Amino acid sequence: MEPILELFLLFSSLINHDMIFTAVVLLLALLAARRPADSSRRAHLVAALAAAFILSMLLKPLIAEPRPCWLGLPALAACPADYSMPSAHSAVAFALAFALIRRRSFPPALLFALLVAGSRMFLGVHTLPDVAGGMAVALLAVALADRAVPDAAAITPPKKIAQAAAASGRGGPASSFSPSAHVADHHSELARKILQIIIGLGLLAMVALWGAEPAVTLLFAVLAAGSLLFHLKARGHALPLADSLLSRLERPGAARGEGAMTLAAGLLMGLTLLPLPLAQVSIILLSLSDSAAALAGRGQTLRLPHHPQKSYLGSAAFIVAALPAYFLAGWDGLLMVLIAAILESLPSGLDDNLLMPLSGLALLLKWR
Repeated sequence: MEPILELFLLFSSLINHDMIFTAVVLLLALLAARRPADSSRRAHLVAALAAAFILSMLLKPLIAEPRPCWLGLPALAACPADYSMPSAHSAVAFALAFALIRRRSFPPALLFALLVAGSRMFLGVHTLPDVAGGMAVALLAVALADRAVPDAAAITPPKKIAQAAAASGRGGPASSFSPSAHVADHHSELARKILQIIIGLGLLAMVALWGAEPAVTLLFAVLAAGSLLFHLKARGHALPLADSLLSRLERPGAARGEGAMTLAAGLLMGLTLLPLPLAQVSIILLSLSDSAAALAGRGQTLRLPHHPQKSYLGSAAFIVAALPAYFLAGWDGLLMVLIAAILESLPSGLDDNLLMPLSGLALLLKWR
C-alpha cells in the first residue's frame, strides 16, 4: 500500500503544477483527436476545456469559498491564494472526459479526471464538494461547447446503435404517430416525472437530515458511474438492467441516459455552487417545478411566441410548484424562482436541468 501512496503523491505533486497539468491535458486531448479528420473534435475539445477553465475562474470569487488549508487544515502542498470552489483542475479534467463521452478514449479520460479530483483532496487544497462542483461545471462547459463548436462526428450514432434501433422498430415515424404510441408516451412521461419528484424529495430529506455533503457524495458517484453507462450505451453495448432504470428517467427522443446525467449534474451544481437555502430551492426547481411544467404543458395549444415548445400554462405551473421556496430562502427564493422561470422559457438550446441552478448565481453576491 505504501508504494501506491508514494506513487499517488508523486502524481498529485506533478499535477499540482499548473504548467505540467496543462501540458498533460493538452497532450491527452491531442491523442484523442490526432487524426487529420478530427478537426471538429479538436475544436470541440478546446472549446470545452476553455469554457471549463473560464467558468471556474469566474465562479471562484463569486462563491468565495475558503480553501481548507486556509482554515488551518493540514496540506501536502503550498496553499493556493485563490478561492476553493469549484476546483479548476477537476473542472478541466472532467471537461476533457465528458467531451469524449461518445469516444473510445472516454474510460481512460474519466480515470484521469477521477485521479485529478482525488489528488486535489489528497493534497489538502480542495474538499469533496469543491471537486464535485468542478465535475458539474465541466458538464455545463461541455454543453456550451456542444452549442458553440459541435463535434460533428459524435453527432452520428455508432452503427451498432442505428442497426439495433432499426431492428427493434424504434424511432420511426410510424410508431411515433400511432395513437397507441401517444398513450404509451403520456404514461411514460407521467411515470418519469413522478420518479423525478421522488428523487427531489429524497434529496431534500437527505439534506435536511444530514446536510449537503452526503447528497453531494452520492451525486458525484452517480454522475461518475452514470457517465460510464452513457458511454457504453453510446458505443452500442447492451445493458439490460441499466436500460430498464434509465428508460424511466429519459424523455422521449433523447439519448438513453442523457436526461439522467443532466438531472444529476443540475442537482450537483445547485448543491455545490449555491448556499444551502438556494441549493434546496434549486432541487425544488429541478424536481417539482420542472415536472409540473412538463405535465401541465402537455397538449396545450397556447404556446409561448418566442419558444413554441413551452406553453403559458406550463410556465405558470412551474412557478406555482416552486412557491415552497419562500419557506426555504424567503423572498430571495421566490426571486430565484422567477429568474428560473424566465431562463426556462428562453430558447437557449441548453438543457433545462443545467439552466435551473444558474438562476441562483445572480443572488450569490447578496448571500456572501
